[in-house]
Amino acid sequence: MASSQPISEDDGSDSNVPLHIDAVDAASSDEALDNLSEKGDIAPPLCVSYSDPPNLSTKLIEGKMKWEYDCWDHDYDAQWVSEPDLDAIKEIAQSHYQISGLPNDDITVTFLAEGAFHKIYTITSTDATGTLHQCIFRCGLPICPWYKLQAEVAIMEFVRRNTKTIPVPKVFAFDSSMNNPVGLEWMLMEKVNGRSYRDVEDDLQFDAKVKVHRQAAEWMDELSRLKFDSIGRLYHDWKRPLTDKDSYKVGPLCTNEFNSDLRLDYNVNRGPYRSFESLYHAYLNMHLSEVHDPRHRQRIKAWNKQEEMEAAGEEIKEEVTETQHSLESLERIPQLCFILQSILPTALEGKKLGPGSTTLHNFDISKNNILIDDAGNPLALIDWEVTWLTIPNSINRYPPLVNKYAQGKEPAPWDSDEQKDEERLKEEKDWEEVLLKREFDRRLEELDSAHLKTGTGQDPELTALDHFFSMIDSMDMEYLTQNHWVKSMRDKMRKVF
Repeated sequence: MASSQPISEDDGSDSNVPLHIDAVDAASSDEALDNLSEKGDIAPPLCVSYSDPPNLSTKLIEGKMKWEYDCWDHDYDAQWVSEPDLDAIKEIAQSHYQISGLPNDDITVTFLAEGAFHKIYTITSTDATGTLHQCIFRCGLPICPWYKLQAEVAIMEFVRRNTKTIPVPKVFAFDSSMNNPVGLEWMLMEKVNGRSYRDVEDDLQFDAKVKVHRQAAEWMDELSRLKFDSIGRLYHDWKRPLTDKDSYKVGPLCTNEFNSDLRLDYNVNRGPYRSFESLYHAYLNMHLSEVHDPRHRQRIKAWNKQEEMEAAGEEIKEEVTETQHSLESLERIPQLCFILQSILPTALEGKKLGPGSTTLHNFDISKNNILIDDAGNPLALIDWEVTWLTIPNSINRYPPLVNKYAQGKEPAPWDSDEQKDEERLKEEKDWEEVLLKREFDRRLEELDSAHLKTGTGQDPELTALDHFFSMIDSMDMEYLTQNHWVKSMRDKMRKVF
């Protein structure tokens, strides 16, 4: 197993020890803390296992999932190794039928849907009158064992108690230990009887679409008012009441930058980050850990050998999957990291994290995740797994729901008796998206929302750093060294010395 090569003494705590965390009380808004007590009558979810967070390792995911490299997206995709056992799901649901609002334990399990990391099942039970009662069982791949589910449930409960308009589905019970019949992390939650906005979008009246977009703006506004002082994810001590403001803590991130492929094996700081330096040093250490991991060179050689065999028409008995790296990139990455490390002090000069500098943000307020009723009223915002505390510069002004590229002019009135052709329908759709984008913006302006101050590009230095750090695996030396911004940072650094 590879170990990280520390770049700075200010890399923060080691995330492989039990949760190191920041207290939220001084960092969150007074309004949020007031809401905690106001909504104290909401029943908390049952935490089935109080196990401590594990030492992260790829051994934890063996036999449960695997990562495969997608050469088109230049990223790793999580893959299921086997299907969850329906009898195991039934056993878990029967154990918790009462708190899940089911009348009895005579239940059926039906597959409902799946996403990138989860499979979702409908749990159904019938009462004495013949009425159906249902809830949702969701199990997920151990992308970041323990941490990912713990943070997601904590965030859902925090948002439920700290906002007024965001409809968060109720979680009845969850288990982040994987020490259970299904062998995966799972949660039982309420079934919201609505349909996704994407499924019904084409059938909705324009006024209903406006309502959804204005409502989404209110959600973004409410989240932007939840202030913190560091970058990370929110966690909760489930042995304490949810109304206890000190029971919420900021801890490690659970993003692919730190989890995919072999990265669970690397002993790097996953957060929380109390400074920009510690965040960018963690990224550098992750890339250097990969460079020093001999398994990557072994993979590359096996892949190259397989390519040679295929070209020669030889039989391949055991196929090798493609890897993100090449031998050339493994040689180049340390040099790129050194250059980026050298300009960090100059690029980050005067930039600090402190009280109110970060906010809670959901990066996936999308058409798929907004459930609405037949009249177009939003009923629930689901999937909170890509929500964490970050700076305004890292937040997109528009959520995936809104077409940020929408542009065009209003089509001329249609006065023909003929059926509209595809070109005309596209013009109308484009114009509708322009109007919906305007309604989203208008609602934010009416609220004088802090979210109006978000958006990549507001801080040129941080935007540039994020760009280059995201390209470490693929860019060449010339692209980095000849970049005007990089050259200006290096020139400024030389003048200091």
